[in-house]
Amino acid sequence: MVAAFHFMPKPLPKELRSRVVEGFEAGLGTMNEIAERFRVSASSVSRWARLNMLYEDINPKPHGGGPPQKITDNDLDGVRELVNEKPDRTLDELTAAWNERYPQRVGRSSINRALIRAGFSLKKRPFAPLKGIRTR
Repeated sequence: MVAAFHFMPKPLPKELRSRVVEGFEAGLGTMNEIAERFRVSASSVSRWARLNMLYEDINPKPHGGGPPQKITDNDLDGVRELVNEKPDRTLDELTAAWNERYPQRVGRSSINRALIRAGFSLKKRPFAPLKGIRTR
């Protein structure tokens, strides 16, 4: 089974939001008509009009940030230690070694992201420090 990734689309520009709200407030049509004219959803027209009426602000909210990293920057020394012990480990082997040694269980992708943050690049041969990236 192939994993499907769902990314949030970027927020619509403030200029479009302003034009939609101005059109609605000017009485150029119903919410559905305005939505159709500007090719947005009727719920967006409703939400933006409400936000403008209550707060006079239709700016998009900032990104929520996502889930926290399982391997924090403080844990990167542990990643470096695993690589230095045996530089030719695969991602699966590094993941298994991490999960044996540390209580925080992680997957391959977490190890891969931590390796990149620690300054390593994945090669067909042993891991090597990335050029131009300073590691602590």
